[in-house]
Amino acid sequence: MLTFEAQGMSAGSAMDAADVAIWCDVHGFAAAGKIAPRLNRLSLRVPAPSISHRPDGTVVINAFGGSLLSCGSACIDVGIAAAESGGQGWLVIRQLADLDLMPGLAAIAARRDIDAVLLSGTGEAMSVALARGNSRDIELWSLPAKAAGGRQPEKDELTIGYGSPVLSWCDGLRAHTTEIISPSAMEERRRASITDGIEVDEPAWIDLQKTAKDRLVPESEKSRRRGAGIGANDEG
Repeated sequence: MLTFEAQGMSAGSAMDAADVAIWCDVHGFAAAGKIAPRLNRLSLRVPAPSISHRPDGTVVINAFGGSLLSCGSACIDVGIAAAESGGQGWLVIRQLADLDLMPGLAAIAARRDIDAVLLSGTGEAMSVALARGNSRDIELWSLPAKAAGGRQPEKDELTIGYGSPVLSWCDGLRAHTTEIISPSAMEERRRASITDGIEVDEPAWIDLQKTAKDRLVPESEKSRRRGAGIGANDEG
């Protein structure tokens, strides 16, 4: 979490980013092995996301190349507000990086008791993360992109639907799936990580250590007043 805060993220956003990365690692989606380039993206100065609305009520956010780690949780909040106004809502996030962490974002939605469907992928294949807030479980599907009809994501785009009506729409896609990772399979992945540990190859581990060293500055009285550094009583 401290590594994300070192990028200038608020404590809440840094916690969400850490939760996404940890969930992905624990469930076998290898976030730590790619953490250095992700942190480099977080340090880039990109324009603030812009928000617009389509005639059908879909909220459209342009992330301008920002990472899912930096704006994912805020986008969920926008979608929640849209869903609360009409019982369901659709959100499209364009020019978004680190889309491979989508399952972790779905897990955060489920923990917040949110029913959500997340879609990403271009070309012929599409990935779907289905979050059921009542059970806090998620499923991952692979299916042909054309099955989503007008909701098929474009390149570097994440589409999120909220509310139980959206889950009903998603259930209609089940017949088109080519692969399903069920909640029970997710639990097996989690238990395997606890038993066997999380593998990070040596070059990625060295890169991760170097990135953390570069960003977690030494503590001094001045830097401490600015919120930097790690004190003896700080917790990770």
